[in-house]
Amino acid sequence: MKSDLKSNHFSLPPFYYLAIGLGFLLAYFIMLRDLGFFVPRDFVYFEGPGNLVPFGPELSKSYIRHFSPPFLASLFWKNFLLLPGAVLLSLFIVKRYRPGSLERLFSRICHIRHSIVLSLVCLMALIAILVLIRFVFQDTYVTDDENAYIFQARILERGKVLAPAPPVEKSFSNFFIITKGAYTGKYTLVHPAILAFSHVITKSFHTLPVLLSLATILLFYFTGSELYNRQIGLLASILLAVSPLFLFNSATFLSHPGTLFFLSLFMYGFIVGKRRGSWFYGLLSGMAVGAAFNIRPLTAIGFGLPFALYLAWRMTRSPSKSAGFFLSCFAGFLVLVLFTLWYNRLVSGNPLVFPFNVHDPNERIGFGKMLHGLHYTHTPLKGLQNLLVSLGRYNLWLFGIPCSFLFLWPLLAKGRWWRGDYWCFAVIASFFLAYIFYYSPGVPETGPIYYFELLLPLCLLSARGLVNLHKIFQSNETAPWLKMFVPVFFSVSILLGIATFHQEKALHMIAMTDRLKEPYDLVEERAWKPALVFIRSLPRVGWVFGYRNTDPWLEAPILYCKSLGEEKNREVMLNFPGREYYILSYNPSLGRSELQELPETEEMELKSIP
Repeated sequence: MKSDLKSNHFSLPPFYYLAIGLGFLLAYFIMLRDLGFFVPRDFVYFEGPGNLVPFGPELSKSYIRHFSPPFLASLFWKNFLLLPGAVLLSLFIVKRYRPGSLERLFSRICHIRHSIVLSLVCLMALIAILVLIRFVFQDTYVTDDENAYIFQARILERGKVLAPAPPVEKSFSNFFIITKGAYTGKYTLVHPAILAFSHVITKSFHTLPVLLSLATILLFYFTGSELYNRQIGLLASILLAVSPLFLFNSATFLSHPGTLFFLSLFMYGFIVGKRRGSWFYGLLSGMAVGAAFNIRPLTAIGFGLPFALYLAWRMTRSPSKSAGFFLSCFAGFLVLVLFTLWYNRLVSGNPLVFPFNVHDPNERIGFGKMLHGLHYTHTPLKGLQNLLVSLGRYNLWLFGIPCSFLFLWPLLAKGRWWRGDYWCFAVIASFFLAYIFYYSPGVPETGPIYYFELLLPLCLLSARGLVNLHKIFQSNETAPWLKMFVPVFFSVSILLGIATFHQEKALHMIAMTDRLKEPYDLVEERAWKPALVFIRSLPRVGWVFGYRNTDPWLEAPILYCKSLGEEKNREVMLNFPGREYYILSYNPSLGRSELQELPETEEMELKSIP
């Protein structure tokens, strides 16, 4: 009798939960309007080498390694208003509807054929990615990395590996572009090859990367089914498909979604091949992790180290049973490693020196002074700080809700671990350890990008945690109406995340890409072709510090280069006769770019970049 009274005392009518929950949400939307969460912030630049890093001439003081005030404000109000609003709305739903009716609905959903659910999930993810590509990113590079990848892809389309070095090297120097001895990007070839193949076959650089992202959703299902069961595999694939970190980056030309595909293929092939002792799956997994190593070496090392240690241990325990799988896996990996070393030697003259070291010899893995001009010394403590900053960003970007990591706690706090849990936590720990040695946490514009590939273990563990938490609530006899709270709360949280965090980032990106493409739209509209455009200055927004490389062979109707003063500019013009010449500069007082024509026959006043 007392327990019933106690339960009724804390059980409010459904209307109260609805009214208070909507009040929290209304307060959040009022706050975001005044705080301007949707408005992109311009970076502040300083003179000298430090102008490469926003918010100060020292990397250790840059917001790249801290939380910006808008991010902190957004995080605070999401936790203070959105989270309790989601809880209260979920309580309203489970109180308003009888537990039996919700359980029957949930049961019917769970009994839909997985192939149908996966097809719908992939279709919705495809629509979301295409919308982001067309209306948010607007086919605009939001990082200098993408410019370098597309540049290398255009070289490969010609059937070449390197383009000839440009004339007047300093005028054509650009971020992440190598100009000395050859003309190429600072990256290895697998990801540019994917982009090139996509463009040759479909006339779009996006097609194949998007298909690989959709294939990754399926690989999450198959990997989860192997490590756990089909239910957790399906839930993990759904979690991936709703993750803004996955969707937004899949709409760019960045290499991280492709790396995630290869590492997912590696993990699936490894688990299946180890169980079956199959040389085919061994070869498949070895080539997959080798491709990931070619694209992002440190990421592949951090992800693959636990599997390599396990194989070494198995070889010492039962070499006869493990030899076939081990050798085939090693052979597949070796093929891609040798390909990587060959390209390194082609660009740098040394198979152990990567192209990014040729572009900037001061960029390296490890501790000590690096990045000449930025006054930065990397230490283990700063590596740990990078990790903590990235985890803070990840907690929002993972599912777009303020408590993305909440679903891991039931797994950590209660219940025995399964085999898959050990694999996932081993990958996470190894990944963290590897990136302690890297100087940067990554630019935050599209999330904690260096930890993007952790989506695989985190989605699997979150699916496990959700199932575990649901079982805990179902076993609660004192409040049976809470039995369906977990699936309802998760659904409400995801919908609120799509309505808030996804929209916030999408509007931010639209404003940013509008600014980034504005000078190039101006040139396309006003310049007579063929044209050579000297860039004096560009609008500073986002993390794009260079200019668009339109053609590695310098034959395109419009070519861009730096304006480095009258003498250098005249030298460039002599190498490109018969073109119209322009100066492109950004007028900060007017908030727009200006294009000035330079007739070849008249005296010109060409000033260097301030």
